[in-house]
Amino acid sequence: MHPLKTVDEPILRRQSPLHHRNFALLWSGQAVSVVGNGILYIALPLEVLQIGGSPLDLALVASARAIPTVLLLLVGGTLVDRMARRLVILASDAASGSAVSIVAILIALNKARLWELFLLSVVFGVSNAFFMPASTAIARDILPVHLLTSASSLMSLSQSLGQYLAGPLAGGLIVAVLGNAWSFGLDGISFMISVAFLVLMRNVSGVKAPRSTVAADIRAGLRYSRSQPWLWWSMIAVGIANLISFVPLSLVLQPLLVRHVFRAGSILLGIMYAANGTGGALASVVVRYRGAPRQRVVPILASWAGAGLAAIFLGLSSEA
Repeated sequence: MHPLKTVDEPILRRQSPLHHRNFALLWSGQAVSVVGNGILYIALPLEVLQIGGSPLDLALVASARAIPTVLLLLVGGTLVDRMARRLVILASDAASGSAVSIVAILIALNKARLWELFLLSVVFGVSNAFFMPASTAIARDILPVHLLTSASSLMSLSQSLGQYLAGPLAGGLIVAVLGNAWSFGLDGISFMISVAFLVLMRNVSGVKAPRSTVAADIRAGLRYSRSQPWLWWSMIAVGIANLISFVPLSLVLQPLLVRHVFRAGSILLGIMYAANGTGGALASVVVRYRGAPRQRVVPILASWAGAGLAAIFLGLSSEA
């Protein structure tokens, strides 16, 4: 009797997560959605300025998205372990898609106001607080363990190329040629495509019963972070850098720089945003082929320091 043949381990490792139907649907839908988000990344600040918003209004609209995400992310991260993650992602995409589609109609009718853009950002922020942990965790429900790393790489790649490269470039052209209403509307359509793909997923594993309360899980996560000094202080440092430099620069100062200093429009803003995505993609390629550095904390902090110096040079520029 011949022994049963087993699947060779190297073959398992070479298998793509996209060979699994559920992951292929999830990844495809999210890839379309992140491109739509990249388009909105260009259209939203320009719409705020177009309807007469001030720099303060632009900052408030940007903050309306960031603050709910920060406040609810810990809650969202614990709740998605108690809920069907596919349904969480579906609900998040449906809420965001409906909100941005309504605003697109208002813009097309010339009836959009600042408070509606502010409310749209709040909806996006709340949805992100639940979407982000659910989209990260769902891979464990639909893929074997040996494909999780590859799946994470694919999701990161689509995020970088879609939201930070292809989306902004497309958004700059779409705003310039078709206007903001179409840009908002296309983002709404991209969300609905993602919802349709999520509906087509089948036999997603169920949710395990929690063994502790939401509050206990949050405390456990905070305790672990505090027990890792490099992680705890890095989180604080990155949070401060985002608060005082990188988020204001990206979401507020760059649109104002393009509009009031360079006297340009959406195409230049799209190119500027896409430059960030290009840098991220190049870094990913370098890490993939050269491998991760042994001392990971030092390169992370060095890169953030370099970005901070670049922001300082921009602020000291005579043109700015």
